Amino acid sequence: MRHRIEEIERLAMTGCGLPEGYSQPEQLLFLSLRILHWEFRNRIIGREQARREKKLLVDDFRQEQRFHEIYQENIRIRNTMSHRLTAAEKSGCPHCRELVQLFDGRKRP
Repeated sequence: MRHRIEEIERLAMTGCGLPEGYSQPEQLLFLSLRILHWEFRNRIIGREQARREKKLLVDDFRQEQRFHEIYQENIRIRNTMSHRLTAAEKSGCPHCRELVQLFDGRKRP
């Protein structure tokens, strides 16, 4: 992950446009670092403030990237299971139907 953060920062330092293919957390880090570098270059903020803010941005990025990866994995799992859940619900078994409804959120425990 460190390499990816360094890559995003190198691009952000140049002031280029938002690269295609970035995840939402990567987009946010890129745009935030681009602003941070611009503010530092234009002496709006000092070196120490820039370091502190960069650390906060990177820490938050790591957390959000983990959440994003978990979310993407859950989507893959749900897509894999969807046809099985549909078959379970249509099976006529009341227990199966209830489990499917709990799983997809139509019924709360």
